Amino acid sequence: MFLKKTPKPKGTYLAITESYYDKEKKATRQKTIMGLGYLEELRKEFPDPIAYFEKVVADMNQEREEKKNSVVYVDLTAALSPGERTLKNAGYGVLKHIYKELQLDIFWRTKTWNLSLSYNIEEIFRLLIISQILYPQLPWKDAINQVPYFENLTPFQEEDLLKALQLIQKYQRDIQKWLYDHSANVISCNFSRIHHEEADYAFSRQTGSASARKSVSRQSASAIHMEFLTDQQGIPLAYDLSIRGTMLNQSISNAARRISRDHLSGQSPEEFVFRPSVEDTASEFYTYMESALAISKSTMPAASSEEVGQAVSAQVIISFTAFTILRLLEAKLDFTFSRDQIISSLLNYNCMQIAGNIYQFTYYDSLLAACEASLGLELHNKYRSQLQIRRLLRY
Repeated sequence: MFLKKTPKPKGTYLAITESYYDKEKKATRQKTIMGLGYLEELRKEFPDPIAYFEKVVADMNQEREEKKNSVVYVDLTAALSPGERTLKNAGYGVLKHIYKELQLDIFWRTKTWNLSLSYNIEEIFRLLIISQILYPQLPWKDAINQVPYFENLTPFQEEDLLKALQLIQKYQRDIQKWLYDHSANVISCNFSRIHHEEADYAFSRQTGSASARKSVSRQSASAIHMEFLTDQQGIPLAYDLSIRGTMLNQSISNAARRISRDHLSGQSPEEFVFRPSVEDTASEFYTYMESALAISKSTMPAASSEEVGQAVSAQVIISFTAFTILRLLEAKLDFTFSRDQIISSLLNYNCMQIAGNIYQFTYYDSLLAACEASLGLELHNKYRSQLQIRRLLRY
């Protein structure tokens, strides 16, 4: 393995890369083991990123040599403790890989570097995104505190979670723009046709149910109005949101101008925005948001209209980000797997500790093999050390 430095329009991109011999093509090829990011962005965290990651590569190469013929001793008298879970999920690492490619961790560092927070906003945001994708049926606090992730997560108080949600909704427009600007790091968007849709949702705090209704008035006390743009592949680009007639977010016009400027030679939005001819045909994003907006009574922090609006706004930007990551992963896999297949495989990609810091993985399938090929991850290993798993999960 070696540290590859690739010049790109945005700067020098660093990646840990490995050379191998392709028997079919009878040539030496390279595969990315881990994408690290752009040099200038990495300098915000590391004084000398090149020296730091060259040392990481050297350690990885040394560890690989040392672990080829490891001897593991198993204590056959070991017993389980009440409530102990030995199976840990590592499948979320695939989603975290896309999250890191979008540099959302850097987004939060740039936004909060001068704030004194009692909680880690980036960790909470990341876990909310992953939980929204893998465990949509669980309340947020349960998904964070109860799901058997491989990482030892920081315990959060409910008060910290509510404060984090307020901060997340405050930066919802900035998150949308960041996703739009950084999606090009993951895959090329298809702007040959832009889909523009809108929907009204009605929700009840008493019943905890939500439904989409085309006829709901925007002025209704229970009405949420959304408009959104997606590209030809269904990858979200931007959304506008209003509740009870009050606009909470307005990003579509800015996104349309950016698309026109950057990709369509200055055409006005009216010339390229496409509205579905069948009004009742819901896009996948529409359906995903309908499910996400099934807001339970327990997720509402308080009764005031301002706080209800904040809760809805936070739910929407979290769901928007989650769907974007999921859709980008589908695109990276050439849309050969359904969303249900992706989630099922990631939930089944688990490991268990067998001795010391050595873990055995218990599942592998064609989708995970496709993730290996497309994302440059190493997922087929049956046995891995704790350090190797940490590197896979990038923490």
